[in-house]
Amino acid sequence: FRSVLALQNDFPELTYTHSSPALFDWLETHQPDLFRTVQTAVKEGTWSIDAGLWVEPELNTLGGESLARQILYGQRYSRSRFGAVSAIAWLPDSFGFSWQLPQLLKLGGIDYFATQKIRWNEATPFPHSLFWWQGLDGTAILSLTLPPIGTDVDPVQMATHGAEWEAKTGLSEMLWLPGMGDHGGGPTREMLESAQRWATSPCFPELRFDSPLQHL
Repeated sequence: FRSVLALQNDFPELTYTHSSPALFDWLETHQPDLFRTVQTAVKEGTWSIDAGLWVEPELNTLGGESLARQILYGQRYSRSRFGAVSAIAWLPDSFGFSWQLPQLLKLGGIDYFATQKIRWNEATPFPHSLFWWQGLDGTAILSLTLPPIGTDVDPVQMATHGAEWEAKTGLSEMLWLPGMGDHGGGPTREMLESAQRWATSPCFPELRFDSPLQHL
């Protein structure tokens, strides 16, 4: 969190998102000054709180009560500390998804579901990038397959993903998630410098930092 805030001093175009209120709660308890700085960044729109659930939980085997509490505690914290509930369940790396999730998410005030985990299948690739996921009770939630996490601002990777995204969705805008590896490594200075260089190229699509909800 400190590194992102420091980078934003030099790269004011940078926006950042984080999905786990549990970590903000830890920050509020143990690093209150840093937490207040994050709150200011959220108010200014340079940090996006795309949470919805308390953490990124295991979503195959836990019961409905546990799932409901994940949403309840996550949304309650987001509203009390950041002024609004989250409209998106940002779950890029959870392993598997219960069929009841659309119903529970919608009941928790969540309108969108996002993950990249369903692309992890070499035998039967998931065919959709933007789709309506319908739960057991008939509740549907607008869902999208995110690009790979832990990626650089790599023109070949981005162009390849963009072509696949447009072919599947018909949309010419896509999300890209630059960051350093798994486990929460944020964007690096080198990635942001690369993004600035590509932004001036007439041979490359427009790059713009923004929050996910601006494109849903």
